Amino acid sequence: MQVGVGKAEIKSKALELFKKVSFSKTSVADIAASCGIGKGTVYLHFTSKKDILLAIIDERIANFSSTTIQAFRDQGLSSQEKVMFFFDRLVDEYFTVRELMFCDFESVQGKAVQEILRACRCYEESYTDLLVKLIPEAATARRHDRENLRLDIGMILDFVRGQIFLFMLMEDWNDRARLKATLAPIISRFWRALIESDRSLLEVLE
Repeated sequence: MQVGVGKAEIKSKALELFKKVSFSKTSVADIAASCGIGKGTVYLHFTSKKDILLAIIDERIANFSSTTIQAFRDQGLSSQEKVMFFFDRLVDEYFTVRELMFCDFESVQGKAVQEILRACRCYEESYTDLLVKLIPEAATARRHDRENLRLDIGMILDFVRGQIFLFMLMEDWNDRARLKATLAPIISRFWRALIESDRSLLEVLE
């Protein structure tokens, strides 16, 4: 039995297992065995297997935020290029989470999919908050308050998320490059509507 195994190593070993056999097929006992500890030690740090997954996603969101902020500070990139970078990385994040949760889609039951998507719902707000924070007020043609801007960006992200899941389920589960190419003109149009219009996105869509 290993001594001094902490949260970081448990997360690392769990991540290896999730990538290899999926979240759905990995048990807390599997994670404990991989760490060389008993299940009780895992529960000293995490309340459940889902709690470990969410901790991994927390770490990924922190890294996502850091790299995105760096890109938005790059004076050599246009506003459009920065936003495309954001959504390009967002697609990568969804593919990564998909790989951790499911691996082989055919082996996953619908209930498992619903459970994880609901658990991850709280993290979707993080992406909205980050993009709102990164957009300077001077970048928008209309001088609306930040809450209205947040609502508009939330609508864009909800639409993009829907397109990501529809593409994965109905088009191709693995073709990340074609998904990004499909999303690019859609995101570009939404972004122009947000930046150049004096109306809210809701008005534009109506």
